[in-house]
Amino acid sequence: MDSLRIENIKAEYGDFPAVADASITIPQGGMVSVIGTNGSGKTTLMNVAAGLIRPSSGKVMLGGIDITDMEPEKRVSAGLSLVPQGGHCFARMSVEDNLMTGSYDKRARAKSKDLLEKVYTLFPSLKDKRSQMAGTLSGGERQMTAISRALMSDPSVILFDELSLGLAPLVVKNIYERLKELNAKEKVSILLVEQDTRRAMRMTGYTYIMLKGKIVLEGKPEELSEDKVKAAYFGL
Repeated sequence: MDSLRIENIKAEYGDFPAVADASITIPQGGMVSVIGTNGSGKTTLMNVAAGLIRPSSGKVMLGGIDITDMEPEKRVSAGLSLVPQGGHCFARMSVEDNLMTGSYDKRARAKSKDLLEKVYTLFPSLKDKRSQMAGTLSGGERQMTAISRALMSDPSVILFDELSLGLAPLVVKNIYERLKELNAKEKVSILLVEQDTRRAMRMTGYTYIMLKGKIVLEGKPEELSEDKVKAAYFGL
């Protein structure tokens, strides 16, 4: 069974068609990337999957269950988490308090201690700074905190929107290595939305390229030629 299927989604902002008939599948335990330029519809598609935007047509299926009309907080309870771009944290709360807000659901709250140890094992630097105010962290540390907060909900699927945006290359490399570890050990299904074409394709087993709200190319990264990717990415 697929972890997440986004089927024939259409979504608009007023009269502007942000996503037009886009379909994406994340297999159970898989890592999939969606790449494209600014304005291609990537973030809108993620927000539809997370329940932040209602599509005008199409379906979102989580583990074989139709969640198209499900509220965002119920999607989190069902196992779907979104890490939005920018590494947003509660600046006046400690790192650990930020993390604990991710386990508000009854299911996750029952095992919050174990989940906390897991995220501290994944990102040891956060444990060292668990009492520090999140507003004083570096950009990379804030992104790690945002990721860890999502993990505190004990998700089966995580969506990452522009994970590397504004971060130093070494920080991005470290975070991606941790995500690979998370996927391999915990079998969490991951969808990466990126502008960094090479990194996204190198990290994932299947890639979708969006342009003007549509999926214009898809396949296993090793089967997509550089010329085809370039033409699809830029609409050449």
